[in-house]
Amino acid sequence: MKITTLSLALIVLSPVLSAQAELEQIFSPAPYANERFGQYLDHSGNTLVVGTSTEAGVGTCYVFESQGGIWSHTASLIPAPLAPSLGVFTTALEGDFLFVSAADFHGAGRVYGFERGAGGWSQTVAFTGSGPTLNESFGQSLSLHSDLLIAGAPSAVAQGISFAGAVYVYNRSGGTWTETERLESSAPTQQDYLGTSVDTDGETIVAGAHFGDVNGVKAGTATVWEKDPAGTWMEVARLAAPDGADSENFGIA
Repeated sequence: MKITTLSLALIVLSPVLSAQAELEQIFSPAPYANERFGQYLDHSGNTLVVGTSTEAGVGTCYVFESQGGIWSHTASLIPAPLAPSLGVFTTALEGDFLFVSAADFHGAGRVYGFERGAGGWSQTVAFTGSGPTLNESFGQSLSLHSDLLIAGAPSAVAQGISFAGAVYVYNRSGGTWTETERLESSAPTQQDYLGTSVDTDGETIVAGAHFGDVNGVKAGTATVWEKDPAGTWMEVARLAAPDGADSENFGIA
Protein backbone atom coordinates (compact mmCIF):
# COMPACT_ATOMS: atom_id res chain seq x y z
CA MET A 1 0.00 0.00 0.00
CA LYS A 2 1.03 3.60 -0.50
CA ILE A 3 0.82 6.25 2.22
CA THR A 4 0.73 9.91 1.23
CA THR A 5 1.12 12.80 3.69
CA LEU A 6 -1.13 15.81 4.12
CA SER A 7 -0.74 18.70 6.54
CA LEU A 8 -3.03 17.19 9.18
CA ALA A 9 -3.90 13.78 7.78
CA LEU A 10 -2.56 10.76 5.94
CA ILE A 11 -4.16 9.13 2.92
CA VAL A 12 -3.78 5.34 2.60
CA LEU A 13 -3.92 4.24 -1.04
CA SER A 14 -4.67 0.87 -2.61
CA PRO A 15 -1.58 -1.19 -3.53
CA VAL A 16 -3.07 -1.75 -6.98
CA LEU A 17 -1.10 0.75 -9.05
CA SER A 18 -3.68 0.92 -11.83
CA ALA A 19 -6.38 1.94 -9.39
CA GLN A 20 -4.58 3.97 -6.68
CA ALA A 21 -7.90 4.14 -4.87
CA GLU A 22 -8.00 6.01 -1.58
CA LEU A 23 -8.69 3.55 1.23
CA GLU A 24 -8.66 5.68 4.34
CA GLN A 25 -7.65 9.02 5.83
CA ILE A 26 -5.75 8.96 9.12
CA PHE A 27 -5.90 12.04 11.34
CA SER A 28 -3.90 13.09 14.36
CA PRO A 29 -5.50 11.75 17.57
CA ALA A 30 -4.90 15.13 19.26
CA PRO A 31 -4.37 17.82 16.60
CA TYR A 32 -2.88 21.18 17.50
CA ALA A 33 -1.30 24.16 15.74
CA ASN A 34 2.02 23.58 13.97
CA GLU A 35 1.90 19.84 14.68
CA ARG A 36 2.88 18.92 11.09
CA PHE A 37 1.27 15.52 11.44
CA GLY A 38 2.51 13.27 8.64
CA GLN A 39 5.74 15.09 7.86
CA TYR A 40 7.77 12.28 9.38
CA LEU A 41 6.54 8.69 9.18
CA ASP A 42 7.53 5.08 8.59
CA HIS A 43 5.65 1.87 7.91
CA SER A 44 6.41 -1.80 8.61
CA GLY A 45 3.89 -4.58 8.11
CA ASN A 46 0.59 -3.55 9.69
CA THR A 47 2.17 -0.79 11.78
CA LEU A 48 2.48 2.89 10.92
CA VAL A 49 4.35 5.46 13.05
CA VAL A 50 3.93 9.21 12.62
CA GLY A 51 6.15 11.83 14.23
CA THR A 52 4.90 15.29 15.13
CA SER A 53 6.52 18.57 16.07
CA THR A 54 5.67 21.86 17.69
CA GLU A 55 7.43 25.17 18.14
CA ALA A 56 7.18 24.61 21.89
CA GLY A 57 9.56 21.66 21.69
CA VAL A 58 7.05 18.96 22.67
CA GLY A 59 6.39 16.23 20.16
CA THR A 60 4.71 12.84 20.12
CA CYS A 61 5.16 9.73 18.02
CA TYR A 62 1.77 8.19 17.22
CA VAL A 63 1.45 4.48 16.46
CA PHE A 64 -1.34 3.11 14.27
CA GLU A 65 -2.06 -0.53 13.49
CA SER A 66 -4.19 -2.04 10.75
CA GLN A 67 -6.66 -4.82 11.53
CA GLY A 68 -8.97 -6.00 8.80
CA GLY A 69 -7.97 -3.08 6.64
CA ILE A 70 -8.93 -0.50 9.29
CA TRP A 71 -6.22 1.71 10.83
CA SER A 72 -6.54 2.45 14.56
CA HIS A 73 -4.46 4.57 16.91
CA THR A 74 -2.84 2.20 19.42
CA ALA A 75 -0.11 4.20 21.19
CA SER A 76 1.25 7.69 21.81
CA LEU A 77 4.96 7.68 22.59
CA ILE A 78 6.76 10.64 24.21
CA PRO A 79 10.51 10.01 24.50
CA ALA A 80 12.43 10.93 27.63
CA PRO A 81 14.43 12.93 28.33
CA LEU A 82 13.48 15.36 25.55
CA ALA A 83 16.33 17.09 23.75
CA PRO A 84 16.40 20.91 23.63
CA SER A 85 15.00 21.03 20.12
CA LEU A 86 12.01 21.89 18.00
CA GLY A 87 10.52 18.48 18.81
CA VAL A 88 10.80 17.19 15.24
CA PHE A 89 10.44 13.44 15.51
CA THR A 90 12.06 11.57 12.65
CA THR A 91 11.04 7.90 12.69
CA ALA A 92 12.56 4.57 11.67
CA LEU A 93 10.50 1.40 12.14
CA GLU A 94 11.22 -2.25 11.43
CA GLY A 95 9.15 -5.01 12.99
CA ASP A 96 9.04 -4.52 16.75
CA PHE A 97 11.85 -1.94 16.86
CA LEU A 98 11.24 1.79 16.55
CA PHE A 99 13.66 4.70 16.70
CA VAL A 100 12.63 8.33 16.85
CA SER A 101 14.70 11.47 17.15
CA ALA A 102 14.34 15.01 18.39
CA ALA A 103 16.64 17.39 16.53
CA ASP A 104 16.54 20.82 14.98
CA PHE A 105 18.76 21.79 12.08
CA HIS A 106 21.40 23.70 14.04
CA GLY A 107 20.82 22.31 17.52
CA ALA A 108 21.33 19.37 19.79
CA GLY A 109 19.68 16.07 19.12
CA ARG A 110 18.93 12.73 20.71
CA VAL A 111 17.78 9.36 19.41
CA TYR A 112 15.37 7.17 21.37
CA GLY A 113 14.73 3.47 20.91
CA PHE A 114 11.47 1.65 21.61
CA GLU A 115 10.67 -2.04 21.53
CA ARG A 116 7.24 -3.66 21.25
CA GLY A 117 6.50 -6.51 23.62
CA ALA A 118 3.46 -8.27 25.01
CA GLY A 119 2.56 -5.18 27.04
CA GLY A 120 3.00 -2.72 24.18
CA TRP A 121 5.79 -0.26 23.40
CA SER A 122 8.46 0.65 25.94
CA GLN A 123 11.50 2.91 25.65
CA THR A 124 14.74 0.95 25.92
CA VAL A 125 17.50 3.41 25.06
CA ALA A 126 18.34 7.08 24.50
CA PHE A 127 21.64 8.26 23.13
CA THR A 128 23.53 11.11 21.52
CA GLY A 129 26.46 11.02 19.12
CA SER A 130 30.09 10.99 20.21
CA GLY A 131 31.08 14.00 18.09
CA PRO A 132 33.20 16.87 19.40
CA THR A 133 30.38 19.43 19.40
CA LEU A 134 26.92 19.45 20.94
CA ASN A 135 24.96 21.12 18.16
CA GLU A 136 25.24 18.45 15.47
CA SER A 137 21.53 18.10 14.62
CA PHE A 138 22.07 14.49 15.64
CA GLY A 139 19.21 12.28 14.45
CA GLN A 140 18.02 14.66 11.74
CA SER A 141 17.67 11.50 9.62
CA LEU A 142 17.38 7.82 10.57
CA SER A 143 17.45 4.47 8.81
CA LEU A 144 16.97 1.07 10.43
CA HIS A 145 17.75 -2.35 8.98
CA SER A 146 17.75 -5.41 11.25
CA ASP A 147 20.54 -4.84 13.82
CA LEU A 148 21.90 -1.74 12.07
CA LEU A 149 20.81 1.84 12.79
CA ILE A 150 22.11 4.88 10.88
CA ALA A 151 21.72 8.41 12.26
CA GLY A 152 22.59 11.55 10.34
CA ALA A 153 24.12 14.62 11.99
CA PRO A 154 24.20 17.26 9.23
CA SER A 155 25.49 20.11 11.41
CA ALA A 156 28.46 18.13 12.73
CA VAL A 157 32.06 19.32 12.50
CA ALA A 158 34.15 17.01 10.29
CA GLN A 159 37.91 17.29 10.01
CA GLY A 160 37.65 20.69 11.68
CA ILE A 161 35.15 21.98 9.10
CA SER A 162 31.90 23.51 10.39
CA PHE A 163 28.58 22.04 9.27
CA ALA A 164 30.29 19.47 7.05
CA GLY A 165 28.13 16.76 8.59
CA ALA A 166 28.62 13.18 9.73
CA VAL A 167 26.84 9.83 9.90
CA TYR A 168 26.72 7.60 12.97
CA VAL A 169 26.54 3.81 12.79
CA TYR A 170 24.99 1.73 15.59
CA ASN A 171 24.86 -2.04 15.87
CA ARG A 172 22.76 -4.21 18.16
CA SER A 173 24.38 -7.17 19.88
CA GLY A 174 22.93 -9.10 22.79
CA GLY A 175 20.06 -6.63 22.98
CA THR A 176 22.37 -3.61 23.36
CA TRP A 177 22.80 -0.84 20.79
CA THR A 178 26.35 0.48 20.51
CA GLU A 179 27.91 3.20 18.39
CA THR A 180 30.50 1.45 16.21
CA GLU A 181 31.59 4.09 13.68
CA ARG A 182 31.30 7.78 12.85
CA LEU A 183 31.50 8.31 9.10
CA GLU A 184 32.60 11.52 7.38
CA SER A 185 33.08 12.50 3.77
CA SER A 186 36.60 12.02 2.44
CA ALA A 187 36.44 15.57 1.06
CA PRO A 188 34.23 17.69 3.34
CA THR A 189 33.56 21.38 2.77
CA GLN A 190 31.82 23.92 4.95
CA GLN A 191 28.04 23.64 4.99
CA ASP A 192 27.81 20.35 3.09
CA TYR A 193 25.32 19.07 5.67
CA LEU A 194 26.18 15.40 5.14
CA GLY A 195 23.55 13.30 6.90
CA THR A 196 20.56 15.40 5.88
CA SER A 197 19.18 12.07 4.61
CA VAL A 198 20.37 8.50 5.19
CA ASP A 199 19.44 5.02 4.04
CA THR A 200 20.84 1.52 4.41
CA ASP A 201 20.07 -2.03 3.34
CA GLY A 202 22.54 -3.54 5.79
CA GLU A 203 25.42 -3.81 3.30
CA THR A 204 25.44 -0.27 1.90
CA ILE A 205 24.98 3.15 3.51
CA VAL A 206 23.99 6.22 1.51
CA ALA A 207 23.95 9.72 3.00
CA GLY A 208 22.79 12.91 1.33
CA ALA A 209 24.53 16.27 1.69
CA HIS A 210 22.06 18.69 0.15
CA PHE A 211 24.65 21.50 -0.02
CA GLY A 212 27.52 19.19 -0.98
CA ASP A 213 30.21 20.95 -3.01
CA VAL A 214 30.47 20.06 -6.73
CA ASN A 215 33.24 21.99 -8.44
CA GLY A 216 32.67 24.97 -6.18
CA VAL A 217 28.89 24.89 -6.53
CA LYS A 218 26.65 23.86 -3.60
CA ALA A 219 24.52 21.58 -5.77
CA GLY A 220 24.34 18.63 -3.35
CA THR A 221 25.90 15.17 -3.22
CA ALA A 222 25.27 11.65 -1.93
CA THR A 223 28.09 9.62 -0.37
CA VAL A 224 28.10 5.81 -0.49
CA TRP A 225 29.86 3.43 1.91
CA GLU A 226 30.19 -0.34 1.72
CA LYS A 227 31.65 -2.89 4.13
CA ASP A 228 35.14 -4.20 3.52
CA PRO A 229 36.03 -7.84 4.36
CA ALA A 230 36.91 -6.80 7.92
CA GLY A 231 33.48 -5.26 8.43
CA THR A 232 34.66 -1.64 8.30
CA TRP A 233 32.60 0.86 6.33
CA MET A 234 34.59 2.30 3.41
CA GLU A 235 33.59 5.21 1.18
CA VAL A 236 33.20 3.91 -2.37
CA ALA A 237 31.43 6.70 -4.25
CA ARG A 238 30.35 10.32 -4.10
CA LEU A 239 27.39 10.97 -6.38
CA ALA A 240 26.12 14.21 -7.87
CA ALA A 241 23.61 15.25 -10.51
CA PRO A 242 25.20 15.53 -13.97
CA ASP A 243 23.69 18.99 -14.44
CA GLY A 244 23.74 20.18 -10.84
CA ALA A 245 23.03 23.83 -10.14
CA ASP A 246 23.66 25.92 -7.05
CA SER A 247 21.20 25.14 -4.21
CA GLU A 248 19.62 22.30 -6.18
CA ASN A 249 19.39 20.25 -2.96
CA PHE A 250 20.50 16.99 -4.55
CA GLY A 251 20.50 14.40 -1.75
CA ILE A 252 18.02 16.16 0.49
CA ALA A 253 15.83 13.03 0.57
